[in-house]
Amino acid sequence: MSEIRRLSEDPNTTNLTVKTLGLLLDEAKNAVYNPVKLLEGAGGDLAKYMAHPLTDYYINSSHNTYLTGDQLQGDSTVEAYTAALQRGARCVELDCWDGAPGVPEGNDGSEPIITHGHTLCTKILFRDVIRTIKNTAFAPPANNPYPVILSIEMHCTLKFQQKMFRIVDGELGEMLYRLPDDADATMEDLPSPEELKHKILLKGKRVHKPDEPDDDDDDEEEVESTPRAGNTSQRGLQPAMSFTGKSKKKEGHDIDPDWSSLISLAAVKANLEKTGKPFEMSSFAEGKTKKICETQNGQFIRYNMRQLSRIYPFGGRIDSSNLDPCPAWGAGAQLVALNFQTDDTPMRVNRGMFLQNAGFGYVLKPPPLLAKGQPTPPMKLTVLVYSCQRLPKLGNARDVVDPYVKVEVLGAGKDKATKQTSMVQDNGFNPAFNDGKGEALEFDILMPDAAHVCISVWDQDVGSDDFIGVHSVPLLNIRPGIRHVPLDDAHEARLHMAGVLCKFTIKELTPAEAKMIRPVDSIRNLVAAPAPKQKAAVDRSLGFSPDAPPGASSTILDSPAELEGGAEFGGGGYPFPSGVPAPVPPRGVSPGSDGVRGGETIPFPSADVLGLQNTTGEHSPLGGQVVGSNGGFSESVLRQGQVPAPSANGGFKFDGWSDALSQAVREKPKPKAPKRGAKRLEAEALDRYGDMGGPS
Repeated sequence: MSEIRRLSEDPNTTNLTVKTLGLLLDEAKNAVYNPVKLLEGAGGDLAKYMAHPLTDYYINSSHNTYLTGDQLQGDSTVEAYTAALQRGARCVELDCWDGAPGVPEGNDGSEPIITHGHTLCTKILFRDVIRTIKNTAFAPPANNPYPVILSIEMHCTLKFQQKMFRIVDGELGEMLYRLPDDADATMEDLPSPEELKHKILLKGKRVHKPDEPDDDDDDEEEVESTPRAGNTSQRGLQPAMSFTGKSKKKEGHDIDPDWSSLISLAAVKANLEKTGKPFEMSSFAEGKTKKICETQNGQFIRYNMRQLSRIYPFGGRIDSSNLDPCPAWGAGAQLVALNFQTDDTPMRVNRGMFLQNAGFGYVLKPPPLLAKGQPTPPMKLTVLVYSCQRLPKLGNARDVVDPYVKVEVLGAGKDKATKQTSMVQDNGFNPAFNDGKGEALEFDILMPDAAHVCISVWDQDVGSDDFIGVHSVPLLNIRPGIRHVPLDDAHEARLHMAGVLCKFTIKELTPAEAKMIRPVDSIRNLVAAPAPKQKAAVDRSLGFSPDAPPGASSTILDSPAELEGGAEFGGGGYPFPSGVPAPVPPRGVSPGSDGVRGGETIPFPSADVLGLQNTTGEHSPLGGQVVGSNGGFSESVLRQGQVPAPSANGGFKFDGWSDALSQAVREKPKPKAPKRGAKRLEAEALDRYGDMGGPS
């Protein structure tokens, strides 16, 4: 009532008028983003929220921070570091090279520089960057006290590394976090953000000890398909090179011992099966990350419970476009480096993610990725879009906008979809959809903990549509009900009074509904030989008993020997929740050589018995039916996409059904069902197995 009176013309009123209702719905207090999540400590005690080891957080990370434009001939500036840090980045990147006289202007040749190597990008002094970071990392207006990581890509010779050591040691002094002398022997976890307030950490290669392997072939030097400039310029210090695809050669450098002593996060070659020291971390290229998430996601999740990992974009993204961070976040990767100078969907999702916890750049990973709880069950999101309010004209355009609303869901695995409303012509002030009744956009989401919802408004135009504004929210931070969606422009500035009015409904899918969706792979999937301590913790968090007696039914693949060509089964993600049964493959489907080895062939009714048409299947060497051109299934079934696809070497390819497969190959053969009518059998088969194709 106090809010009604505050917004009403009559401060003593007890009536809710249409005008007051409109003002209430349009209030910031009615915004879609759960306001509790926007508070310090995500609504709780900030010190307690920030008291976990660094490995437990998503960390807002910038890629090639020095660049303001593209990756081939963009300008490098120290101001780009200030902008990224003030926007919440807590990890910035420095690509360090030997300097030369006059490059950049004023360099006497002894100063190390920062640039994108072998390109036409401009150069800046390493000293200026360190000084800028020192002065702006924790300064107003952001006043963010939490630690900053400097990701060092080292291309300097020993002489220039010595100069870098003197610059960092002299400029940062006590601000620099240094590892304890006995860290190798005694450190069990990384410090927390709370313990590291106002500290700067250096990530890079360290001097190898005699008993340590050489890490020169790790992913730290970002050379995957990086384009090289084809001609020389005064901008270019390094020799010009041509684009030759993926470079196999990496420029190795010795590491100066003094410089090495400043490194607190040691870059090492990734080994998902090995438990490294807490301060060791690895970087993964975009392409390699995609492959790992598809084939070894369970191992990657466990790895990210104990080590930091950094994901960086494919080198061919010369336009500074961004990778989708959601799959890596869904696997628990902490630092997904994005090009902050590019306003695209991944960067908008990144903004939405790190609005949590007051924008401090550290957000706790969801409980299942910390082995501390069950995953959120699959959900159905319905966005009923009613109207937009006060949309601005674009630039100096005189034409009134023709708006429509686009809703994108981005997440891990198969959780990726885009839907949009119809267009309303010539109305930017109060366009209403479906005559004000609203247009419903529905999404089935299998892994809500990793899903983000991006709501944007566009002006339909000839050629390409024009972006008006956007708001991104993690799915689990959405407040159900009729909500106001504020809009930000391409520069992250809030559009005054502009917004979208929507009704948000989020409900848990029933087991029957969940069965109709093709499941992405489980957090328990493709986990080969994990460390016992981490495996037990994850198993307990998922409700699986690690002490089950031998021979007990299990949906966890415990040994690498159980996998053959695991990529056939997709990769990673969360398990089906308690009470939602994983779909079971048809009887008689025994995976071929790409599947789980040693599976038993279970009798399967022939196509003739089922009355199905176009029987062209055959048998794989390991038993079980291989789908041919029509796979022995009727055209009606094929049109519905309800048939598992064939794998390359025989057997069925289930795209994420490995839990069901693991269960199926452990089951005993079931007795053959009594013969029934063909139509009834086909109906039963579709009823039981018709979800096998599902929407992708």
